[in-house]
Amino acid sequence: MEAKINHAVANATLRDSILGDESQDEDNGRNILLTEEEAIHFGELKGGPDFQRIFFGMKASDAIKQGYQITKKGYFESPGSIPALHTAKFLKELFESLGRQEPIRLLDVFGGIGHSAWAFLRYNFSVHSYERNPFTYSCLINNLDVAGLIGNSVIQLSNGVATMNELASLGNKFDAVYLDPPWNGKYKYDHSIPFKLTDTTPPLSLLFRDALKTADIVIAKVPQNIDLQELLGESTIGKFRVLVQYQNVEGRRPEFCQASVYAFANGSGIDTQVVSLPSRLDL
Repeated sequence: MEAKINHAVANATLRDSILGDESQDEDNGRNILLTEEEAIHFGELKGGPDFQRIFFGMKASDAIKQGYQITKKGYFESPGSIPALHTAKFLKELFESLGRQEPIRLLDVFGGIGHSAWAFLRYNFSVHSYERNPFTYSCLINNLDVAGLIGNSVIQLSNGVATMNELASLGNKFDAVYLDPPWNGKYKYDHSIPFKLTDTTPPLSLLFRDALKTADIVIAKVPQNIDLQELLGESTIGKFRVLVQYQNVEGRRPEFCQASVYAFANGSGIDTQVVSLPSRLDL
């Protein structure tokens, strides 16, 4: 346990050394592109020799060679390809079980560099993605274009939360809403400390309530040590049912594996699932 905590602290130190104090400036690292050399170097510091994070289905350095743009902030904030693809696959199968026909309209509130949108588009979702930062927005468009998926998406430069709330007030509905709000340095990858809904910007508690006005299913990407009691309390207040799916990728340390929280309109309570994912997930 001590070794895992020490590694988590080292990872947090790496992030802080690259991005600085995000609590003071949440845009630190958002406007700086990662280079091939940095992708390799950060991987070695983060996970040892030959380790690299996977973006758009390939090692980060290879993705950059292919023309994808990864910002330094996006390097830490984007989900891994395997969990992202699994979430998209699981959600598609869920809609199919409900008899929902394609295209399934998904609202991606925090577009970032497009990694999550890429996964949903690979599974034929109709994705509406919003990103408020102009530089990140340009990366988002570039990356979906490089992937050949730009034609299946609607991408806008705007504040995703404000746009989502405006759409809800106008009665515009989506089939699902995906939330991957920034943590801005509030979470240090230490599983000895529970991840709180207030560790995101804006807090996930408010985002769940707002998003469920727009869609009956809302998905959020969180660390695996999400505080279940806090989530249960919020479920009772917000009147939504929750499934927490722990996505364990083969060979990955638990502190670097994510969970997907599925919130369903109407109901309360929490169910949990543990999913074992291979290091490679074929479509």
